[in-house]
Amino acid sequence: MHNLSANLLPLEPSPLIEVKLEAPRQVITMLSPKQIKAYLDLKDKGKGRYTLPVHLLAPKEVKLISLTPRKVSIELDTIIEKSFPLECNKIGTLPRNYVLAESERIKPDTAVVRGFEDKVNQVKHLLVTVGITNLTEEIKREVSIRAIDEEAREVSGLTIKPDKAWVWLKASPLISSQVLITPQLVDSPPAGYKVAEVKTEPDKVLVKGPEDKVLSLSSIKTAPIDLSKLTSDLTQDIAILSPAPTISLERQTVRVTVKIEKEKEKEPPP
Repeated sequence: MHNLSANLLPLEPSPLIEVKLEAPRQVITMLSPKQIKAYLDLKDKGKGRYTLPVHLLAPKEVKLISLTPRKVSIELDTIIEKSFPLECNKIGTLPRNYVLAESERIKPDTAVVRGFEDKVNQVKHLLVTVGITNLTEEIKREVSIRAIDEEAREVSGLTIKPDKAWVWLKASPLISSQVLITPQLVDSPPAGYKVAEVKTEPDKVLVKGPEDKVLSLSSIKTAPIDLSKLTSDLTQDIAILSPAPTISLERQTVRVTVKIEKEKEKEPPP
């Protein structure tokens, strides 16, 4: 194919062309298949279907007897590239009382898909798949990248660069611990008032999660408590905020009491 645009390719393989030639014996015996080329001229041709004449390149001493077929139908489609983030698809089940740590890494974290426009536009995800059955430690694996459509089917006929990625996963044992609850106070009471005391009942909550996460917790916060309009005591059940998706709480709320009192007026100087 001559003069094919860089962003186009034929949808089907090139057809076979049968050529019959005539030439002097000394020319025929020295003739190489590389010297005979049948081609289509695709100058100024964009995306679409065309029926084009077949052209022949051959040494000048060679005479063309027949060319079959004389015309060929060809469909050209646009070649595009698109970048996607890589997602980790985990299959299998961790052992009891283990959970995946949040330190999951994929390197590189993106890849480029190249192919016919219609095919590339079918891609919704690039996945790297890792088995986690019986995983109890950190692993590093190089896995192939797959292009997946919106119905979770693999899209074929594409080039993915790079075609593999490294994945780091870590399984941590689940542990439990009592952690101090810290009320999250926002702003200050109105002028003339102050916070006298803050209490939580209970003052600790049982948390469960990956060992490294739980051991790093010194306290756990409640939802924000706005003090800007408080001129009297407040007792209310307030949500406890989990510090990470992998941390579960024995209870979801805590009773918080905020005692407010008037500030003493300053005595005027003598």
